[in-house]
Parts: sequence; C-alpha cells; structure tokens
Amino acid sequence: MLQISGTDGTSCGCSQPGWHVKHPLYRVWCNIKRRCYSSLASNYAYYGGRGITMHPAWRYSFKQFVADLPPRPGPEYSIHRIKNDGHYEPGNVKWATAKEQASNRRTRRDRGSIRKNSVWAGDTNLKEACRRARVPYTGVHAHINATDCTPLLAIGHFAQRRRLGLSPHSKLHIVDGLTLPEACRRAGVNHKSVRSRMKRRNESAQEALAHFADWKP
Repeated sequence: MLQISGTDGTSCGCSQPGWHVKHPLYRVWCNIKRRCYSSLASNYAYYGGRGITMHPAWRYSFKQFVADLPPRPGPEYSIHRIKNDGHYEPGNVKWATAKEQASNRRTRRDRGSIRKNSVWAGDTNLKEACRRARVPYTGVHAHINATDCTPLLAIGHFAQRRRLGLSPHSKLHIVDGLTLPEACRRAGVNHKSVRSRMKRRNESAQEALAHFADWKP
C-alpha cells in the first residue's frame, strides 16, 4: 500500500495514508525531521549540524511518535529536549512553553560565557561537537577565526558540504539552483568529468555541464 513520506523522504509508517496529515502533531514531526536531517533547513546547524538526531522508531513512524509522546497540554506548548546535547528520543523530550524554553537557554548562558572553543557553555566543547557531526575540527576552527561566525554555524557549514558530497574546502558551484553534484546526477553526467573540464578549459560549471549534456546519446 502507498505510504506518504515525511520531509526527509522517509515513510510515515502508517497503513492508512493521509490520516495523519490533519493530525495536530504532524507538523511537529515534520519540523523535527527537517531540522535534524535536511541541510537546507535554516536551523539545521543547531540540530543535525551538531549531531542531533531523531529516534529511529520516531523518524520512520509518525504513529509511533504520537504514541510515545506525553499528552500535549495545549497549542501554546512546543516540543523541547530536556538535555540540550541529547536527541529527540523517549525520555528526553517534554512539552514546554516559549517562556520555559527561554528560561532554560538563559540558565545555560549563565553557566559561563560562550567561548569560541565551546558550542554551548557547559554543554560540549568544539572538538566533541565536530566529532559528533563528523566534520573536521581544524577546518571548523579556522572557519570561525576567518569569518568570526558562531561555532554552530561553522559546524553546519562543513556538515552541509559533507552531505552534498563535497570536500571541506572545495568551491560550491550552483547550477540552476542546484549544487553541481546534484545537477550532474539529474542530467546523468559524471560529476568528476565536469569538474575536470572546468579546470582544463576554465569554464563555468554551467558551461561544462552543458557540454556533456549536449553530447549524451
């Protein structure tokens, strides 16, 4: 039977497709998956970019996600991780108001000033965060010093490149709104051949891709 997919392309795990779309928690489920697994999400750097994931049973089954959550007290409550470095999983989530979440953030800041070698003061250091996100610590540290961005944004920058199949320091080429690897995949063209031609002929990504696309049988 056809199953509807979530925002990261995974099935909702429901035997009756469509029933969950109008469920009040469906958007909550989608938003968690987006910020944990979609590198294009605006807040990915603060979640998936630093290694935060969703419990497999929840990620692949909206029905299980709903069954495991405590009742939502009201629409003004949003899902909140009890341990900031923990995942979206049973035992580490609760419903909290915006005021409660803001209070928790202030408590974390009060533990000490946020330094460039810390992701959150008192939570985890930069090396550990890089290890969890599987990104190079030296590259992240250099990026922070060069751009004066926050540690989370630097980690997200390298995590996104890894998810796109790019080396940490290679230039990001965009063709018609797509990254070059994705554009090559859709056109059925070898990505390495396109990069090689760009280097040899000093062509743009679009020109090199068009050359191989035009010669496809």
